[in-house]
Amino acid sequence: MSEQKLMEKAMLLFFDRGKESVDLAKEKIRVLETYYEPLQKTILEFVQDWNDFLHPALISLSCEAAGGDQNATTEVGAAIVLLAGAADIHDDIIDQSFFKEPKKTILGKYGMDLALLAGDALLIKGTNMLHDACDKLSPSNRYSILKTIENTFFESSSAEAYEASLRGRLDISLQTFLEIVHHKVSTAEATTRIG
Repeated sequence: MSEQKLMEKAMLLFFDRGKESVDLAKEKIRVLETYYEPLQKTILEFVQDWNDFLHPALISLSCEAAGGDQNATTEVGAAIVLLAGAADIHDDIIDQSFFKEPKKTILGKYGMDLALLAGDALLIKGTNMLHDACDKLSPSNRYSILKTIENTFFESSSAEAYEASLRGRLDISLQTFLEIVHHKVSTAEATTRIG
């Protein structure tokens, strides 16, 4: 099988395994009400375009690999979709990313204030959804998942802060660069542990 075909097959698997969680996350955000219409529009626009199938798919696949029921991961996966979306918006603010590829980011379209508040809204909603989903689990599983998410957020936030402190420098060693990348992608490892 060619690399291209293998990649297409993997993408279809991620889509299939993550779609239900992404749809649930979008549904929960669509009914979220803010009394300031521009903020509501900002949040809804971000979520409409946010298709993070990877994180919930990794949760589902790792749960199944460990002998669990993949269908039991939908709500936790949806919460992670929102938390990852919040982190993405906040990352754009830190990096001052006004564009990704040819499209404007939420920061580029609506400015820092609305972007920050939209990210905060996703963070709060995702955290509440995560706690609700974890309330249905055993105490040890609940603790493990919440602790994993907490540790992952602190790890990726530390990497983000470290990266920001190096902005404009050209003398960064390969080891430092790889260390930052390793910590910034810790969410993929965390989602497999959660599963």
